[in-house]
Amino acid sequence: MAHLISPKVKPVETIVSETMVTIKDIAKTTGFSVATVSRALNDSALISLETRQKIKRVAESLHYHKNRIAQGLNKGNLSVIGLLISDITNPFNAEAVRGVEDAAQKHGYGVILCNTDEIYEKEAFYAEFLSTHRVAGAIVTSAMLQDPIIARLHQKLPMLLLSRIMNEIDINYVACDDFEGGKIAVEHLIDLGHKRIGFIGGPRDTAPCSSRFLGYRQALKDHKLSYRKAWVDFGRFDHKSGYQLGCELLRKKNRPSAIFAASDFIAIGVMEAAAEAGLAIPEDLAIVGYDNVFIGALSQIQLTTVSQSIRKMGNLAAESLFKIIDNPGLPPVQITIPSQLVIRGSCGST
Repeated sequence: MAHLISPKVKPVETIVSETMVTIKDIAKTTGFSVATVSRALNDSALISLETRQKIKRVAESLHYHKNRIAQGLNKGNLSVIGLLISDITNPFNAEAVRGVEDAAQKHGYGVILCNTDEIYEKEAFYAEFLSTHRVAGAIVTSAMLQDPIIARLHQKLPMLLLSRIMNEIDINYVACDDFEGGKIAVEHLIDLGHKRIGFIGGPRDTAPCSSRFLGYRQALKDHKLSYRKAWVDFGRFDHKSGYQLGCELLRKKNRPSAIFAASDFIAIGVMEAAAEAGLAIPEDLAIVGYDNVFIGALSQIQLTTVSQSIRKMGNLAAESLFKIIDNPGLPPVQITIPSQLVIRGSCGST
């Protein structure tokens, strides 16, 4: 007869005590009092610079992290940040969330995730929720171009936009150069000989879509190619929207020979529409996407796309927000990351 043997699991309290270094541990190692260590770690002028540096070196060697929960309770704030995204099922957002969460955990913060679905009312609800619950700060990926909700939230909390830029207010952001990304995507199609190039975007009033569309227009202008409104449409950054708009565009008698899609999932939807229309990719239709999500690299898809290092952007956004939280007087953090073309088989180029 077989017996199931359960491993001995240590209580949570034991695990935490073994893995978390406290101020008492630092005091024991350095020989200073707990009060002196606490003041030194908080840069109190009552403690000499030499002593502060010595205590901080020991704290670093012991891998000490400040207890943000205790600090937050003392100050009346939570040791969490809010993260507003459009839709967690979108792989772009999932990668961004992972980058934010990795940095948050390292700094002792939790993350409250808010799905807005690019719906103004939901965004307003979550913005109010975060500001009234006194979170430490917020990262927003779902802002519209002119968004009074974000402007108000910016006045109440340390805040940073991720993959969005709002020029109307002096706000912190980490974003890809979407204008240049759109431009290099279309120039790649032009270099391959395409002159009839369409565009399918997400919501037109979002900064990423607007900038990618302007990059598309600029590439056509630079190469003296005509812009045709009939070859341009806007929807959502998802597969369903790409499929529906792709079907409409490909039914046109004088259809484009290539399409630049403002997200990879739009592009994959267009690919499905092309297959239903009996069009081969890239022989009958070339496609370029945007984001470089993992699914685009699959052998059945091989999507040429513009990469924006999503997880790294999320990580950088969180690290920047924590600096802003700890140093309220910092000038605005505004970081633009270069875009990069990833060439696969959906355009007929290798």
